[in-house]
Amino acid sequence: MDFAGDELANVLEIGDNLAINVEDGNLEGVVFYLILCTKALHKVKESFIDNWRTSFDVDDDVVAGFYYQKWGNSDSSYVLSKYSHVVYAYSHLVRAVKFLMPPRNHRINGNDVVYELPEDILQGINEVIASLEVDD
Repeated sequence: MDFAGDELANVLEIGDNLAINVEDGNLEGVVFYLILCTKALHKVKESFIDNWRTSFDVDDDVVAGFYYQKWGNSDSSYVLSKYSHVVYAYSHLVRAVKFLMPPRNHRINGNDVVYELPEDILQGINEVIASLEVDD
């Protein structure tokens, strides 16, 4: 069992950014998702299937938030998808927490802010994800 993700999820607070690893071959073609935490670590009280067809059972440890969608050709540009469905993630999938995503001096559609994932954070997340692949 992987305790690192659970330990990271345990320190999350509402408003923190977090990264979770994802399955190979996902629709977005990315190795991790970025999420803005809106509900810190908690246990599921009632089984459910989320909008992305992931099943959660009673007593599963999860975090929830809004998804940052990768934007453009840059690996460091993201837009907060605040109007999409809430993302739920198992706590053991958390790979990085409490990093800043500063706004760029750029907006799309007139209002949506483009955020930047700093290069050192991007590199750190990629290294953690790559180390998981070696352990498999």
